[in-house]
Amino acid sequence: VGGNLDEGSRDPFDQYLKEDLQGVLVCSGCSLFDQYPDLAQLRMVKWDDRLLSTPSSDYPPHLVPVTETAKYIFLARSLLLIGKHVLLNGPTGVGKTSVLNVATSGMGTIIPVLITPSATASTVRNHLERTLRVNHKGQLVARGDTAVVLLLDDVNMATDSSDQPSHYELLRQLIEYSGVFSQDRLEWREIKHLTVGGISSSDTSLSQIPSRTLRQLCTFTMTHPPEESGKKIVRSLLTNVFTERGFLNEVTELSKPMAAGLVDLLTQAKEAFKRTERTPHYLFSYRDIHRVVLGVSQAVPRTCGSVRTAVLLWVHETTRVICDRLSCAKDKEKFTNMMMDSLRRYFPVGLWKAEIFTSKWPVLFGDFLRPEAQREDRVYENIKDPSQLPVLFAYYTNELYDTNLNVVFFKEACVHLTRILRLLKLRNTPSILVGPKGTGRDLLTRIAATIHEYNYFALEAEKPYTAEGFYTDLVQIYDTAALQGQNIVLLLTDTQLRIKGILEGVVHILYNTSVPNLFTTEEIAQRTSSLSCLTTDGKETPQDMLWAKYLDRVRANMHLVLCMSPGTGFAAKCREFPSLVSCCSINWFIEWPQQALQEIAIHVLTDTEGSIEHLAGDSAAVHQAVINTCSTYAKERGVEVPVNPGYYFEFLNLFAMIYTERKRGLEVKREKVKTGMDKIVKANEAVNEMDDDIHKAAEKAKDSQAEIAKIISEIEVKTVVMSQTKDAVSVKEAYASGKRDAAFKLQQSARADFDEVMPAVKNANKAIGSLSAHDIQELKSYTHTTRAVAQTAEAVMILLREKKPQEWSTARQVMSRPDFIDTLQQFDHDSVTPETIAKLEKIVKDPDFTPDKVGQTGSFACRSLCMWVHSIYNYYWLEKRVGPKREELLHAQEVLNTANSQFAEATTELKAVTEELVRLKTRHEAARNRSETLEEDLTKLKQRLASAESLKIAMDGQAGLWEDELSKIHTDLAQCLKVAFLCAAVLTYGRGLPSEYRAALLKTWEAQCKWASADEFKITDYLANPNTKQEWVLSGLPPDPESVEVACCVTQCWTEKCQRWPLVIDPQGRALSWLTQWLQKVEILEHPKENATPEARKKFYSRLEHCIELGLPCILRKVDSETSLDPYLSPLLQKKYVENPIGSGQYRLQLTPDHTVSYDLDFKLVLHTSEGVPKFTSDVWSVANIIDFTAGPEAVEQQMLSAIIEAQRPELEENLRGNLVSIAGNKKLLTGYEDQVLVEIDACGEDLLGNPVLVKNLTKLRQTAGYVAKQLQDADDARMKIQELREGFRPLAKLVAAVYSMTSKLGVLSPLYHFPVTAITAICTAVMQGASPTTQELLQHLFKHILQSLQPAHKPIFALLIAATKEVVDGTHTHADIDLLYKLPMYARQEESSVHPAWISDDVWRMLRAIEKYDSIGNLARLCNSIMGSSNEWQMWAVDEEKRLAEKPPVDVTGFQRYLLTVCFG
Repeated sequence: VGGNLDEGSRDPFDQYLKEDLQGVLVCSGCSLFDQYPDLAQLRMVKWDDRLLSTPSSDYPPHLVPVTETAKYIFLARSLLLIGKHVLLNGPTGVGKTSVLNVATSGMGTIIPVLITPSATASTVRNHLERTLRVNHKGQLVARGDTAVVLLLDDVNMATDSSDQPSHYELLRQLIEYSGVFSQDRLEWREIKHLTVGGISSSDTSLSQIPSRTLRQLCTFTMTHPPEESGKKIVRSLLTNVFTERGFLNEVTELSKPMAAGLVDLLTQAKEAFKRTERTPHYLFSYRDIHRVVLGVSQAVPRTCGSVRTAVLLWVHETTRVICDRLSCAKDKEKFTNMMMDSLRRYFPVGLWKAEIFTSKWPVLFGDFLRPEAQREDRVYENIKDPSQLPVLFAYYTNELYDTNLNVVFFKEACVHLTRILRLLKLRNTPSILVGPKGTGRDLLTRIAATIHEYNYFALEAEKPYTAEGFYTDLVQIYDTAALQGQNIVLLLTDTQLRIKGILEGVVHILYNTSVPNLFTTEEIAQRTSSLSCLTTDGKETPQDMLWAKYLDRVRANMHLVLCMSPGTGFAAKCREFPSLVSCCSINWFIEWPQQALQEIAIHVLTDTEGSIEHLAGDSAAVHQAVINTCSTYAKERGVEVPVNPGYYFEFLNLFAMIYTERKRGLEVKREKVKTGMDKIVKANEAVNEMDDDIHKAAEKAKDSQAEIAKIISEIEVKTVVMSQTKDAVSVKEAYASGKRDAAFKLQQSARADFDEVMPAVKNANKAIGSLSAHDIQELKSYTHTTRAVAQTAEAVMILLREKKPQEWSTARQVMSRPDFIDTLQQFDHDSVTPETIAKLEKIVKDPDFTPDKVGQTGSFACRSLCMWVHSIYNYYWLEKRVGPKREELLHAQEVLNTANSQFAEATTELKAVTEELVRLKTRHEAARNRSETLEEDLTKLKQRLASAESLKIAMDGQAGLWEDELSKIHTDLAQCLKVAFLCAAVLTYGRGLPSEYRAALLKTWEAQCKWASADEFKITDYLANPNTKQEWVLSGLPPDPESVEVACCVTQCWTEKCQRWPLVIDPQGRALSWLTQWLQKVEILEHPKENATPEARKKFYSRLEHCIELGLPCILRKVDSETSLDPYLSPLLQKKYVENPIGSGQYRLQLTPDHTVSYDLDFKLVLHTSEGVPKFTSDVWSVANIIDFTAGPEAVEQQMLSAIIEAQRPELEENLRGNLVSIAGNKKLLTGYEDQVLVEIDACGEDLLGNPVLVKNLTKLRQTAGYVAKQLQDADDARMKIQELREGFRPLAKLVAAVYSMTSKLGVLSPLYHFPVTAITAICTAVMQGASPTTQELLQHLFKHILQSLQPAHKPIFALLIAATKEVVDGTHTHADIDLLYKLPMYARQEESSVHPAWISDDVWRMLRAIEKYDSIGNLARLCNSIMGSSNEWQMWAVDEEKRLAEKPPVDVTGFQRYLLTVCFG
């Protein structure tokens, strides 16, 4: 009966039972809830006594047996064993799940099911059918036919579909009928031996279990154990840790104070840090104690052996578990005070010092201090010098990564990285890193995983992802952790967690790692089979145990890290899925402090000129000012504008880019102007020297002409001499040629005679050469010679002039000489005398004395000698015949030589004459060229003089203009740092803020940046030139500064400097109208809705790709508050186009992993929403540059003025527009002329006067510029006259603008009240058609039309606003004063109460203080003092309603202020 009572109801129930059971033996001094009946002894026994008799081995190691846990385990197990169904209810963290798991252990097949918000009856039914099998009777039974225990966790989790989720009905069906209805087979399935154990939360925000289901369950409400029990739990756990690890006794004895301090801190945290809508993660339970113990267990005696180190370890682990989840510095400071108080109470003073909480760095422990150590050898130790962590982490990143990550390890980053390293080290400790995007959550996790040498898996943010894809990846991650035994980090961000299927999968991972439907039965069998192969004991293990081991290895090796952004989305997820808080360790990334911001700025702006420390301080101040302004905006408008550290990096990079670009541009322009000035000065100096140069050039030209005449005379003389010499040479050449021919003929005749006999001579010599000594010896051996031998020997002896040639003995004697053959070969043919020939002739003419016949009758030697004799004989007669011819030839040769010599002399003389003539002609040509050059130089000098005069006229006054321009450039260069800084700040941090907040921010920045000059900064002067701004105005943009500033921000988002496309907040349609007119060819698309058909999405993608490829501007409309951006747009929104190939100038954009389109750099994208105050998701803020285009009062007034004049005097507007067009065109031409002058001068080189075309162009440009300037002045004078006429309609425009401003405030009352500027303009135009109404008539007409569309309750408020309009127009009040009407309750909540009269309530007094604080006129500045001093008078006016409405209050007030006071007291 009392098992379901909560903690507050148990004492009254206990008192009632004790009074009713007075006769029963009960234990005194304790509650009946602490006793149980002993049926054997028929008395009540304390649960403590039963606990002492139960062996501790009956409990798992992580569960310390205390009275509360032992009691509920016994009750739950006892009931389940007899077939009763049990429900454990209670707050999070009391151990319900652990108790029920222990109670059901060993009872059969346990089927755990986590009820998520989207769970239905089908979810639970399908899980049961997959887990169980069907037997032959059609029953669902467990494998082995064991009992089935269904454990339902989070039974009362709320759902989106209805107040009574369908799984309640299934639960009742399971309990009452022990079965389910199979939807596949359409038949009833009974579940054999089924018992149900349920777990529910006592959180009242969750759904209530229906009574007809609840009555079937034995319900117990578990409460947090008393502090003493908690201390016992912690002491036991810590003692076990210190004992098992071999710590010193002194350390082990610290278990008691550690346990007491930890439980005390946990209790204080529950009271001090309450869960609210903004802090749903402030949940503290005994699970946190387990996390502290788990952290302490990482230490080893070698590094944490001293008592002091052990205390520091306890401080560190307790701080990590409790303090790291606190979301603001104020709460963290409160926890620090609580920790110091616990240390004073439970630990001796000598073990700790308060300085550890006041030092720059907190207490830190880690196992990464020795990078050279292997992962298994690393030890968890105290980081004694945390200031070295930046260097250590930089070493890790440089050594472990191939590329430079460019990480700034400031203090907070190092602390967070140390915390993440600790979380990844712990087993089965999922973590949530909560912080804005850009705080480095994912990057630090990646670095931590690498330091631990873990695998790392993170989904690509720009990749379209689904729940199915996540589960596919999750299977691989599970296998890596379980089968391969490798540690792996799984990181998920907000982008993925927004997908409900993924988030529910994460919740199941947190619950028990078993994700429903992740594996089929066959896949489970495959993995258990693979796991069985890893066991070494050789025993067969049941599949259920193997699968449990598989999941246990996943829990041990998989480290889940969730990166989430703070805000309503995070709070909603925490409320919807409590396990995100209860099962995860939370590390909250608070705002970066100033010091961290400065360190980052120093790192990023290293290459920037100027004082880096000064710039870093200013950058940090800018960021902090933005945070404060956005906080104010959120309080006043109810719209949160996130400012994450990523914006700070973007601001710094943009500042560096703008500064570099602007400085380079100014320097280039300065050089051009300076070059132009220098060339003009040089040209003027050259004019003074031109007269003397012209005289000298004329003299040189005259001397050159005289020289040419002299050379021509010499040429004529030499020409005659050369002609005569040429004739003589021709005669001598003919004579020599004749002699040459005669000599040649004689030479040919002699050569023919010699050719006739010479072959015979050669043959004879050859025959003689072929004779050998043997041949001669054979011839000598003849004693008797033949006639042929005798003739031959005699002929030879005659020729050799031997005595007695006819005798053979003489021949033999001569032939016996050793040199006989040589004598014959060397015989001189010319030495033969006529006498010798006469003697020889008788023999030679003998017919038988021929070589052939001699050879036949004689020998080979005789034949050869005969041939020799004939050759000598023939040669003699040949010489006789040729001799005269030779003499004649010698004579002819002498004559020829003489002729040739004479011819050579004549030729030499001719050559000399010719060369002299050539030299004269060369001198003539050179002189003529020199003369022409001098003439040309003279002409050029005259032209230069004329050009100089023309240039002097053309550039008259230009030098002065350039001096002014140069002075302005120098000023701009001096202000370049300031301009770049403020421009980057406006472009980065102005997003999402209305104009008045941006203006306030700019003033704050200029005040904070002391280096900035006192000159007023206008971003429009630097981000757009005057011609462009005039084009915008002509395209429909209002000319007020606010509108032009916003237009500058929009157009800057299209440049490469900006990382995001603009998202324009445009409730009045001004931006859409302006962009469509200015961009002209623009494609307007609508963002597809979430329920859009695939065909509609495909059409949208096709049109968008068409714009991207052709470079057409595109406006994407209906990107509203609830819009979830299509993942297809992610790469485009992040501008992730790349050049392909590099250097080609062609770009591509990968929209999906398998789809790429070409990208044109002319493409422009504008996101657009028509909502007035949209509340975008964090994803939209992170990928778009949100720009508020809502018209301010001045812009509305300008628009109204144009509309009124269009209705009353349309010719004025037409003339003004034509005049503006003329001015814009003339200004553009004039600017173009000035730029062209510099371009022409810069391109002409150093010789400015030598370019007549340039001078002509400059003269023409100057004349045209003068004409244009005159037209521009005339047009400007006409514009001023038109403006004077337009100013006559200004009062009406101010009135209508004020009315519009008042009607726009009605949107606070209801989102249905939306009055565009065009609607108000249409009403005014209709009234003014053909009439000129007064101010009062126009006001009444507007009031009448708008009043018709209001609800009755809101009409008086609108009447008040209209009544206040006149005071606004007169300047008595401002729009900010009127805003106080609906901001008053918010301002009042921010005020603190103080002493006030008793007749005034606290709420009213706070409103009065708010009125006093925000009064802009000053007459209510001492309102509260007036009420305190004249309390009775004020009471009489305030309490009496009739008097309050009829009379004025006791102070002087305006009508609007009187109404505010009436509201307060009414």
